[in-house]
Amino acid sequence: MERRPSAGSGSSTTAPAISLTQAANLAVANGAPTIVTWGTVVLNRGSIYDAGQPTKLIIAPSDGLYFFDVEILWEPNAVGERMCYYRLNGAGTNHYFSINSGAALTNGNWCGGGVAVSLTAADYIEVGVYQDSGGAVNVVGGAGQFVTLGCAWKVL
Repeated sequence: MERRPSAGSGSSTTAPAISLTQAANLAVANGAPTIVTWGTVVLNRGSIYDAGQPTKLIIAPSDGLYFFDVEILWEPNAVGERMCYYRLNGAGTNHYFSINSGAALTNGNWCGGGVAVSLTAADYIEVGVYQDSGGAVNVVGGAGQFVTLGCAWKVL
């Protein structure tokens, strides 16, 4: 995403941005909150993502307002709930995007959402998932697939 200044300023900037997918299925144990590990980098402009720290969706390179969006695809399973959430700097409150329960769709259940957050340089965002089906359920990933993804960019 390119941010353009107002007319007459004579300059433009390119905002830091990322787009990531999950490299392989992620097995999520029953009742165990699990942080998503991102594995495939589609775009990483401005060093907003560090492959050496694959659970961090965003690492803010500077103070500002950031927007991120996450879409999680669960394998089909009609038992229990599926949830996804984000948290700031690896601790504190889990902020839930969505909760799905009931019969699974033929191709699985989706959860996700987008949010704008004010970050200070070096703050980071992690995305977590949770399910309570009674057994392990996979979050779907895989090479070349955009089924479980995260993207983010600096707005201001």
